[in-house]
Amino acid sequence: MGSSLLSLKIQARVLIAFAFILGFETLLLVSKLPSETSTDYGRPSSSTPDNAVSSSDPHDIGRILPDGILPDGTVTFTPEEFRAGRPEKYVNLPNVPIDPDRDEAVLNLTRETVPPPAETLLHGAPTPPGANAIVGLASYPKFMNGWRTLVGSLRTNGYDGHIIVGVNPSLPREERRYLDRMGVTYYAVEVAACASSIADGGSDGGSDAGGNAVRAKCSRGLEDLKLEWGRYEMARRWLEACESCTGWSMVVDTRDIFFQADPFASLGDPTTATTEAASGGQPDLLFVEEIAKYSNTMTMPEMSHRAVDLGESWRYKLRIEPCYGKEKVRAHELVDRPILCSGTVIGTRDGMRRFLSVLVDEFRTNNARGPSCRSPT
Repeated sequence: MGSSLLSLKIQARVLIAFAFILGFETLLLVSKLPSETSTDYGRPSSSTPDNAVSSSDPHDIGRILPDGILPDGTVTFTPEEFRAGRPEKYVNLPNVPIDPDRDEAVLNLTRETVPPPAETLLHGAPTPPGANAIVGLASYPKFMNGWRTLVGSLRTNGYDGHIIVGVNPSLPREERRYLDRMGVTYYAVEVAACASSIADGGSDGGSDAGGNAVRAKCSRGLEDLKLEWGRYEMARRWLEACESCTGWSMVVDTRDIFFQADPFASLGDPTTATTEAASGGQPDLLFVEEIAKYSNTMTMPEMSHRAVDLGESWRYKLRIEPCYGKEKVRAHELVDRPILCSGTVIGTRDGMRRFLSVLVDEFRTNNARGPSCRSPT
């Protein structure tokens, strides 16, 4: 199973439109879319290659393979297909070698009991027809236009699954009525001071340094994770508490996304998805790329400054290298790789639980490592 545990594949048919915002992107190389119409419903592989690398530490990102070819011959990255105008043949898979021991360590994390939500459930929507789920945090004092964009575009385009969000405890009555009509389940996220042990995360040097609300605060019940990171633990718990969320799920940024279609329409049956990245089947975990230089010819050629590759991202170098180590991360060997959007991730119930369990565990491990590894403020 190896590097397939966090399998990466671009699903071009998923019609999602969102603004690309280069925030603090989380790198985890683990082998280890308005309408106000009411809704009408109130086992791992046992084979071990001879050249497998072994590590029982789920935080060990492993040895990066710069040529993009795994020891078994699997080609993991083909930007030349994009450049040649053949995006349907494009591949982007993890470029770390197989490691069954580290796979087992990752699986052990997913076997741990997920705690119940720390937030108060303000409204539990009736079980919808669909089993898929959209999950996000939007705890703004006022967000009516945002709800119409996010929730309205989903319902207008036929999405009939769950929508689960975190909201401000003092959510205006007008907004509550709207979310109730749209069949949204929502939790009250109460902002709280962070534990003193994680207060010194430094700055990422961005224009909003020191004033970003999701970076300077935590939430009650999750004082050990700043909101920027804690939202993933919220999503993990909310999905686990949703017994009928058995289909695909998507964890999203809520302020800069809208939908042009049901985002899961092209993904097929989630029960047949696979953890084997190179098997040719539907992966059970998918990531969305930021705009890279090789793909910008087909996306936003008039805005070349928005295209940034992983190896040259100053945010990446400023935050990731000091934590994991320059020689271990080796950004210069990932110069063509795209940044993956940490705010939009798609997976099956099992795939998403695996991803969120590993991610949150990594956050807590980084908090313990010291200021250079903590979420910036």
